[in-house]
Amino acid sequence: MHRLARVVVAVFVVVALLACKRFSAKGREPAAHLGRVKVGGKWGVIDGSGATLIPPQFDFIADFEEGLAGARVGEGEAALWGFVNERGEWVIPARYPKTRPFSEGLAAVRDPNSKLWGFLDGKGTFRIPPRFEFALSFSEGLAPAKEPNKSWGYIDKSGSYAIAPRYWDAHRHSEGLAAVQSDSWSFIDRSGKTVFGGRYTSAGRFREGRAAVWIAAGGRLGTAVRRYCYFVDKNGKPPHTFSDQADGCGELEAGRAPASVKSGGQLLWGFMDAEGDFAIKAQFRKVRRFSDGLCAVQDHKSGAWGFIGFDGAYVLRPEYEAADDFVDGIAPVKREGSWVYIDKRGEVALPTRYQDAMPMVSRKAAGLPL
Repeated sequence: MHRLARVVVAVFVVVALLACKRFSAKGREPAAHLGRVKVGGKWGVIDGSGATLIPPQFDFIADFEEGLAGARVGEGEAALWGFVNERGEWVIPARYPKTRPFSEGLAAVRDPNSKLWGFLDGKGTFRIPPRFEFALSFSEGLAPAKEPNKSWGYIDKSGSYAIAPRYWDAHRHSEGLAAVQSDSWSFIDRSGKTVFGGRYTSAGRFREGRAAVWIAAGGRLGTAVRRYCYFVDKNGKPPHTFSDQADGCGELEAGRAPASVKSGGQLLWGFMDAEGDFAIKAQFRKVRRFSDGLCAVQDHKSGAWGFIGFDGAYVLRPEYEAADDFVDGIAPVKREGSWVYIDKRGEVALPTRYQDAMPMVSRKAAGLPL
């Protein structure tokens, strides 16, 4: 074989080996994901292969958002939050009693001196000084905020009100609309114009073109015998006239939304589809969300956790003490008092056992370089 040919073959082999390392035989991308784990009472971060990225050292660490993760030192009233990078280094020191994740370049934090909320940039500088009694994260360029002795409104990134304070309560914008409460709940657009509503006792966020709303039944608003929920589109209309009613509704994820009904004095959970009908009947004690094609559910009879598919049938039978979402083909489950990551066959995917563990998150979604 000529020297040049041997070089080309060698390069091809190296590239193939690197690809095999990044993409496992089962199609996983372990280097492209990370998960939070607890060892010896402290939280750290691993990648999808189980390799340690941040040694356990924090009393808690949140998911990475826009390249930074909220991390806590201390417990209870002595707890302080800051933000760390993917090496576990403090980018913003732990000095705040409460923080929210970074969103659109800013993070809401509660100032330890004034006890008011403001917004930091990624370097820890206040871009919007603390002046709010409450504040939520930015979404679609606006953040719900409330000054002391005032109503809720929406501010822009200069800290000025884009929508004047006039609401009892307010949610973040999602898919162009936000739920707000004056007396009952309605939906407004980014200009503050009411799009529809005025009769809901509660309302959720839009996701996949639908939002859950609650309405009183059997009595006047606030004194109803029962509240039930259903889904509406962006015109405020149910997808169709349906017979199914739920006591509780979550957000749509992959066309399925958690929904609960009371049966025999117990609250049972199933899943509604985007049309507002029960695609999976209410039969579980608790449910999580559909992710990676499966959903963790707590069996009504045994109390154990397992995983179902979109048809509601068990893919992994209920045998776990607790379980969380599948991401990149693996999920954390609790078995025999400790947590381990399993694959979709129920086999152990990562050998280490943890005191606690959270679902994997992609580096892309976390705002980290691949």
